[in-house]
This record gives sequence, structure tokens and C-alpha cells, in this order.
Amino acid sequence: MNTENHLELSEVLSPVVLNAIDYLLLKNKNFIFGGSLALNAVGIIKRPIKDLDIIIEEGDIDEYDIRGIVKKNPSKDIFYETTAEISGKTIKRYPASIHEVKVCFFVDENPSYSIFKFKDRKIRINNVNDIIIAKRAYLENPGVRPESFLKHMMDINTYQAFIKSYFLED
Repeated sequence: MNTENHLELSEVLSPVVLNAIDYLLLKNKNFIFGGSLALNAVGIIKRPIKDLDIIIEEGDIDEYDIRGIVKKNPSKDIFYETTAEISGKTIKRYPASIHEVKVCFFVDENPSYSIFKFKDRKIRINNVNDIIIAKRAYLENPGVRPESFLKHMMDINTYQAFIKSYFLED
């Protein structure tokens, strides 16, 4: 059973990604970090973090001060948005880039999180079960690139092995 915080490892959390995290925390302390960052934080996976998944609570997107960093649709003067159905909820997605790090903002009506400390920072991390549900839903998307499919599938398999390690066999 592993409960190590992998965010303390430079091979997992690069200075470039850490700078993007710091930028986000300066913008708003209420961002909820999901994806590989959260899974690395609680020791479920141990792999480099290449992008950031940020969950924001449903409401006025301006409250989170992200309008200046999300990408605009080049054919229209609107902010790019896609939606997905996850467990009966519609989740909005806004892509961005911060300090050369790909960031996706997801708007959720009632996200769950825990407070987590690492490298003298305090952040909110998304509930691990919610992350796995989102990864499974992502895999059902017919347009998933093969490398993304493999990454998400490996994370799900690692999570299942992690959970299984807590239970005894008959």
C-alpha cells in the first residue's frame, strides 16, 4: 500500500508545471486541481505531470478570473467550450495554456475536494473517485487520441490495483 506524496519529486512535478500552479493560485485559491496532479498527490500514480486539470464550481466564470487565459474560438469572438456528460451531469471544458503548460478548466456544479499541502503550498485536490469516473467517461469519446487513451487507461488500471491492495483475498 502506497500513500506517498509524489508532488515532492522533481521528476513528477517540473518547475514549469509548478510555475503554472503558482500562477493559478495567485489568480484564485479556490481552484480545485484534478487529473494526474491529484492522483500523484495521494500516491496512486507516479508519473510526470504534463498538464493541469482545474475544476471550478458552477457559477460566474469571471469570479475565477480565467477569461484572460482561456483560448478563444478563432472563428468567433467567444471562449471555446466543449461539454461532456459524466454521471448524468453536463461538464463544461475550457482549454488554456499557462507558462507553456496545457490547462483545462472544467466547470462542475458541485465538485468535491480535500485540502492538500505540498512544497509550502496549500491547494484543493479533486476527489479521486470523481477523477476516475471522468477518465472512464473520457475513454468513451470516439475522438480520443491513442496516446491519451493509453495514459488514461493506465491511470485507471493503476487506481484499481491501488484500491485492490487495501482488501484481502479470500
